[in-house]
Amino acid sequence: MNCLISDEFPLRATQSLRYDLLELLTEEDLQFRLPGDNLTLGALCEEHGQIQFVYIRSFVTFRIDWSLRYSDPRTACTVAKLQRWWTELDDVNAA
Repeated sequence: MNCLISDEFPLRATQSLRYDLLELLTEEDLQFRLPGDNLTLGALCEEHGQIQFVYIRSFVTFRIDWSLRYSDPRTACTVAKLQRWWTELDDVNAA
């Protein structure tokens, strides 16, 4: 990562709110859905990770490919899986 970016925008500090959120959430919270045609909170968290996944891959392929999807649908069901996946994405992004 560019040292200017890493010095000015430390990854763990900018992502800390996401990890703070995971410390507060339970599996039951991940199943919460607002009325209407809305995603569950877990699915919304998974979408956030999907966007980050596509963004990270774009630095390798030099194009944004929205057809790329992380393939474990159970990720949105547990806090531990979301945390593990987001940490993996952040580790790849920090390298």
